[in-house]
Amino acid sequence: MPNTFRVTTYELSAIAFSGTTINLSLNQNLVSNYFCIIMGGADGDTSRGPGDNHCRVIADPFGTGSLSVSSDSDILRLERASSSGDWVGTITVVECLGDESVSGFTLVDVVELTMSTTGATTVSGNPASSWSDINQVIPFGGLRGGGVTGTSSSTTSAANPAVHGRLTLSDGPQTVTWTRDQTGATAATAVMTVYIVEWGSDWNIQHVQVSGSAGGGGAGSTSHYNTAAISEVTRANTFVWGCGYTDDGGIGDSFGGTLVTLGDGVNQNASETSVAVGQEYADNRVVEVYVAENPNLTVQYIFKADGNTNDNVINNTSNSSLGPETYPGSSASSLYSGILAMPSMDGTDGGWPCFWGTDPLAGGIASMVVDEDTITDSERNHTDEEVAYLIFGGLASGNIQNDSSTIIGEFGTVSNVDANGVTLNYINSYTDPVVLVTSNLQSGDPPATPRAYSIGSSSCTVRFDLAATSGTPSTRDCYYVILEAGAHTLYNGTACEAGVLSNFSGLNGNGAWDTTEMTQLSPTNSYSTPVVLGGVQTDNDSNFQAFWANGGDSATNPSSSAIWIGRQIAQDSVNTTRAAEDLGYIIWEAGQGFVNESERNFYANYTSDIVQGPDDSPPYDNIITASAGTSITLGYRFGLQYNGCNGTGTAYPRPYFGVRHSSDTNIKTFRGYNGQSFPAWIQSIDMYSIEYSSSSRRVAVCS
Repeated sequence: MPNTFRVTTYELSAIAFSGTTINLSLNQNLVSNYFCIIMGGADGDTSRGPGDNHCRVIADPFGTGSLSVSSDSDILRLERASSSGDWVGTITVVECLGDESVSGFTLVDVVELTMSTTGATTVSGNPASSWSDINQVIPFGGLRGGGVTGTSSSTTSAANPAVHGRLTLSDGPQTVTWTRDQTGATAATAVMTVYIVEWGSDWNIQHVQVSGSAGGGGAGSTSHYNTAAISEVTRANTFVWGCGYTDDGGIGDSFGGTLVTLGDGVNQNASETSVAVGQEYADNRVVEVYVAENPNLTVQYIFKADGNTNDNVINNTSNSSLGPETYPGSSASSLYSGILAMPSMDGTDGGWPCFWGTDPLAGGIASMVVDEDTITDSERNHTDEEVAYLIFGGLASGNIQNDSSTIIGEFGTVSNVDANGVTLNYINSYTDPVVLVTSNLQSGDPPATPRAYSIGSSSCTVRFDLAATSGTPSTRDCYYVILEAGAHTLYNGTACEAGVLSNFSGLNGNGAWDTTEMTQLSPTNSYSTPVVLGGVQTDNDSNFQAFWANGGDSATNPSSSAIWIGRQIAQDSVNTTRAAEDLGYIIWEAGQGFVNESERNFYANYTSDIVQGPDDSPPYDNIITASAGTSITLGYRFGLQYNGCNGTGTAYPRPYFGVRHSSDTNIKTFRGYNGQSFPAWIQSIDMYSIEYSSSSRRVAVCS
């Protein structure tokens, strides 16, 4: 089944975030159901105020809730109030790609909470959308959530509590409330970003409040922790997230120096019935702890003993493998198969696209030409054309799956195709397959069009039809794609569909390129940029013929509102008729993403208007570089740290760490300023085994 989540951690080092705002460029376009975990602080060997140490998300591509709209679909904008010292840390983006109500989550809203006056202790907000079950909701806000920033430039310990606080939820009306403590503090104005996240039915979500004043040097004893009871959970399937305050403001006795973990604070049992909150100091504290358990989640807890006074970077090693933070998908440098089609016709001679050369997909570059017949004249020059393409990477052949993981098609290569026909045995069996083929043309090959015919449930025949007055088509390879007829939502959420126009008699060519010989399609799915491909599916006429499409006139590509398809015979003036044939087509939403559980990539789009003929100056390549040049990286794992800190003094950035996996067995934590020792509880949270489990549509992850 498809993975439900994509998790990516972005590390910001010094200089990257030196001002008060930054546009964070994501690896892929953001999906709408997501939340952020921000961890870090300012750098420099001096004290920093809460406006320097802390930042928050202020814009996303959707303008969700209180957020503004960011500058692009792969941009998050972050802000802090002041910029003494560069901000260093990590921003983890957790995205739910589908199955929100079962294995995933829904982002109910993003609420901005503002403590608008100095000394204010409580502020509430109401989400614009409603959650279904308050018991399944976690408000990821402030520290280790969507972020917070204070406006005070004060660097005294009394300034720290401005950005700390508890987040609680209530029904009737639905409300999220931020509460902070003023004891011994001069809490200035501050603004917090809160992601209100409702988890699906596969998740066991619990919420408890932990209060008390237990503490002690090193936070290494159960007596240093206060606990609260929860229903029994499996430690290896559970993570915890906490937010709260204390009645003090120093780096080690405020919430910034507070440890939150599962269990009793020291012992790790297979099953746990409590959560623990501790410190190195005995200060009164109140912390809201949210517990999230899923049978397919994998969590490891690592306790880092007190120490590392002079270290900015600490490597925390697990006793067992943690696994990588990210997994590379197949990149554009490993392309193996694809099909091409004419999406319009700028020239009057007609033609059909072919891949070009001995290795036309090497290095992520698709080399191609637009070939044409030599029946009327011998030249094979051609004016600039656009070409529609659907190209696959990762393996030479593979399955195409829908969003329920059902195999609905495949792609690959059929070798040694000639004029007599060769059998293509499918990888799978189909009820009503549409089979499209594209040839790999090399210098010296005569013009010929490929076709698939005698199409059955498990095999078909592929051959070349000569487009010249004499000669024999050379034996060469063809790439193919098969898609079951009907409308589909792909494994990654992309829309596509396939169909056949039976006994199609229309025919363009010889300078006649209007739509009177074509058929307008009414697709089942909706498309923003439909990539339209096709080919004949029968063998009623042995003369060459080729598929083409347009958007209502010959020079316009298909669009969301106009898709016309037909056959053409280029400039054949000798035999100007063809018997009717079944005409197959595939419509595929432009973009890139995955077609199966092995994360094999697809790239669908139109080239720029540059592809010419074999007698011009082939190859015409670098055509899909912009779309396919970025490797897709899959992430499922992230780190979460709650740490103590030795010291009760001013607002140093010493207790604020970025966290990320740096190897299969190591989690790196880092800070902008050392000088105090600290203990920590670190969680390695792996969502890889949580899979899409319902038939609801997946969100596209194309770029």
